[in-house]
Amino acid sequence: RRRHKKKRRTPRLRRGMPTSRIDEGEWVVQEGDPVDHFKVWPLIASVLFPCFGGILVGFDFGAFAWMIVAIDDNEDFSTWMIEVKDSSTLVGIIAAISYLGAAIACIVVYWLGGSTVSSRKELLFAAVCYTTGSLGESESQNLSSLSSGLGFAFLIIGRLVYGAGIGLSLHAMPPYISEIAPVKLRGLLCGFIEVSIALGTIFGYAIGMWLEEEDYGWKYTFKFAMVIGIGMFFGVLILPNSPRWLVASGSPLYEALEAAHFVNPSLTSENIVNMKRDIERQNPPTDMSAFQRLMDPNLRTPVFVGMGVIVVQQITGQAAVLYYIRDMISSLAGDLLILALVLFGLVKLSGALVTMFFMDRWGRRFPLIGGLTGMFVFCTLLCLFYLDDLDSVKGFHWPMLLFIDFWGFSYSVSVGGVTWVLLGELFPAPLKTEALSLALILFCVLAAAMSFIIGVEIESVGNAFVWGQCAVTAFVGVYFVASTVPETKGKTLEEIQKDFNQDFDTPDFLVSVAYDEEESGHESSHSSASHTGPAQDKYPRTNYGAAMDPVAESKDGVTGTP
Repeated sequence: RRRHKKKRRTPRLRRGMPTSRIDEGEWVVQEGDPVDHFKVWPLIASVLFPCFGGILVGFDFGAFAWMIVAIDDNEDFSTWMIEVKDSSTLVGIIAAISYLGAAIACIVVYWLGGSTVSSRKELLFAAVCYTTGSLGESESQNLSSLSSGLGFAFLIIGRLVYGAGIGLSLHAMPPYISEIAPVKLRGLLCGFIEVSIALGTIFGYAIGMWLEEEDYGWKYTFKFAMVIGIGMFFGVLILPNSPRWLVASGSPLYEALEAAHFVNPSLTSENIVNMKRDIERQNPPTDMSAFQRLMDPNLRTPVFVGMGVIVVQQITGQAAVLYYIRDMISSLAGDLLILALVLFGLVKLSGALVTMFFMDRWGRRFPLIGGLTGMFVFCTLLCLFYLDDLDSVKGFHWPMLLFIDFWGFSYSVSVGGVTWVLLGELFPAPLKTEALSLALILFCVLAAAMSFIIGVEIESVGNAFVWGQCAVTAFVGVYFVASTVPETKGKTLEEIQKDFNQDFDTPDFLVSVAYDEEESGHESSHSSASHTGPAQDKYPRTNYGAAMDPVAESKDGVTGTP
């Protein structure tokens, strides 16, 4: 009876759901290929703590919106605020200056190179920049008692440093999360970046409203950002480097394996060896600079697509309009301003959540095209309504508020969330730091320009022109996505690179590597005929050494047992 007793099977919630088991006190999800296994809590930590940076990106939108309100209501002639009050140009400069700091940070990262600065280091530096930048912004008001010029200088420096944190976190979050995440969950987890930005926006609005009645309450709003920045620093400190970055930077393979086991205990040395082989094929030894390799005619396609998605995200205008959305809504909502702002934030959050949970089912192209189409429709309607001389009308206009909410939802569903997923997927691992730096430098330049331009346009030509401009750029975005952006759903990062290059000739600097691999293949076939040891039978030859047992790799970096 004991001999024939059936083994208990792990129950499933429903067909197709992953099974789980308890392993040494940790919840490990195991289903299908070992590369898709993961430990739940380490995976959550690997996404949550980096996304504190996204929360602080969105927090700046909400906090700055209430700073503008404080500037408009200011009657204290002893501070720098009275000088800024009547100048839309200065307000636009203060809004845009943070993106200058972000651009400088991305230029520094590009100059240092991907082998020097890991995504984890960038996140740690971003946390420091957020904390110190918030301190400078909040203390600028106190220093105005000494000199209004000194207070304004501290505000600008604080905005610059905070902006450096924005650039570093936006540069680091997509590659870190995409390289840590299992293939089947990559869209879900990378989509959390936009969710974190939306949560930060709501949090900034909420803190600003709570402190609105306080004297100079906006300066206390930025102190909350300091607390989040400190939490981000200590949270990221416990996380390992990305295994792919360790392999691409030339670290010993045992370090990459240990880092991979933080999330996926089922990966073996052979998985890391295969990862190294794929990365080396993407980045062979060459005297060419990173920029020259990115601009190679046969490898520039993913760079062009990534840059194009960034351009579409920024020229559609929402990132810039968010700085001024409070004033736009206040003219339409009347006494229900707080309710309208909360509803707008919740609608944006719901759009980000929809993208996060359904992107791995819908893919990347469908939400991009659908969301941009929605933005075109609602921006057109808003333009037509404002042309009916609504700029001079006060009161509650629910159709206009709904159009603004649906516009925000469409943005979050499309370029708001999908852009960060694509930036983590499109670029080859060895050149990802340099490619992302170029993309985010473009992002910062466009964001700064749009923040300044839209602020001036609202004051000079009115809201109708702004919404019409956003409608035109959304239409251009639909055309670009439909004609250019590929589908990356369900593919590993290495498979995405192969899809980009399969229709092209081999780049010039890869020809020698292909020849060496061919020669290595001939040597392997000859040697296997004369020697049939277990290492040759069990493990394949690689393009960077003899046939080897990956488990036998020693900790001094010497690989393989021939």
